This record gives sequence, C-alpha cells and structure tokens, in this order.
Amino acid sequence: MRSLTWFSQPHVTTHLPEDNTRIREEPSLMPQQLCPNLNHRRTTVTIRHCPHCGNVLNAQIAAQSCQEAHHVQQRRRQSMYCVDCGLQLRK
Repeated sequence: MRSLTWFSQPHVTTHLPEDNTRIREEPSLMPQQLCPNLNHRRTTVTIRHCPHCGNVLNAQIAAQSCQEAHHVQQRRRQSMYCVDCGLQLRK
C-alpha cells in the first residue's frame, strides 16, 4: 500500500449502482496536513520512515528491528518516530 505524501491527492471513488463499469473520481476537499520534514520532497530518501510523522518514505528499504539504545539516540535527536522501524518514540 502506498502512503500519501505531500504531493499526492486523495481521491473519492464512487461506483454508480445502475452501471458498475462507470467510476467517477473527484479530488477530496479535505485539507491535507503537510509534514514539515523535507524528506517527503526528496527523490532519493535514505531512510524508511519519516522521523516527524512516521509515514513510510522509501518502501524499498527493509524494515529493521531496533534495539532500545538506538531508540534512545533518536529520542536525543528529538525524533517522534524511529526512522528504521517506525515505532512511535514520543507522544
């Protein structure tokens, strides 16, 4: 499943009951909250998860299981989420 990034626009898909082959797509009118982390705007990202919002940035990087010492280092960097496993570090 592809995660939504700052440039993607969610669509509302409607199937008409009388004709299952007709599909209407409309852009969503709900405002999107932009993540302030600039990794969402880059074409080559070297981390799996965003440290601010936790969304998957690069699904081609394998998820890792982290040690608590690694999470302590990321908390010191004031990350909200682990960039390797996506675990929420702060609330």
